[in-house]
Amino acid sequence: MEAVPDSCFQIAHAANIGDVFKTKASAESAVMFNCTAGKDRTGVISALILWLCGVRKSDIVYDYMRTKENDKKRFEQIHQNFPELDMNIVIPNENNMTKFMEMIEESHGSVQEYFSSIGITSEVQQRLCEKLCHA
Repeated sequence: MEAVPDSCFQIAHAANIGDVFKTKASAESAVMFNCTAGKDRTGVISALILWLCGVRKSDIVYDYMRTKENDKKRFEQIHQNFPELDMNIVIPNENNMTKFMEMIEESHGSVQEYFSSIGITSEVQQRLCEKLCHA
């Protein structure tokens, strides 16, 4: 379970992660995105966009933790299909999201600098925020 924040950090630095944000920013309308459990890739992308748009980190963690209840049946199904899987890795944990955001700050200084480091210009960052606030 200790590796989950590192995994989130790796997701945030994947080779094509910038394309995800550029696609979202340039889309004519809203963009839906998700992943298998709805908390790793989806959680990282959602957290970073919300954080960029000025949402408090505590609210981001709260939103992330809602996945635990909202996807309860999905997590039960995963456990049923893969009983050997450590569900502590699968089920959202607020410490994982908190540690991930701390790692971004330690590595980049700010979420804006994180976005710049993956090739997302300030103009694209602004479009992401406008899309979230006006969608």
